[in-house]
Amino acid sequence: MILAGINNLVPYLTMRNNPLRPKWLLPLGIVDMAFGIVFLSHIGLAIFALTSIIGAWLLAAAATRFYIAYKLKTVGTVKWWATLATAALMVLLSLILLFVPELAELWTALLVGGSILAVGCLMIAEGRVIYR
Repeated sequence: MILAGINNLVPYLTMRNNPLRPKWLLPLGIVDMAFGIVFLSHIGLAIFALTSIIGAWLLAAAATRFYIAYKLKTVGTVKWWATLATAALMVLLSLILLFVPELAELWTALLVGGSILAVGCLMIAEGRVIYR
């Protein structure tokens, strides 16, 4: 994030006389650098933020999968339940990431990597079952 902040500040500072200089680069660069410094100095906060963001993303992705399962069922797809099963697993994994911070902090890489791998495997299996 520090590098992202620098990446935003350099164009802002080097384009001083350019009327097209995006003014939003200055606050964005400062915020990025501030988050980078805070996360480097407080690793636990960085892990908590990362697991929370990934948990929220996984929950949103699960909601999408529930909608897809509903649509598959309404069009008469026989094995729509495979999509429903992937959505349910995604909800379970996202809830672990969001509400069990002790476990998430200890096993962040395992949970994130394992959940992405499991969801990917389930989606492949779902594709083979539904979309032969």
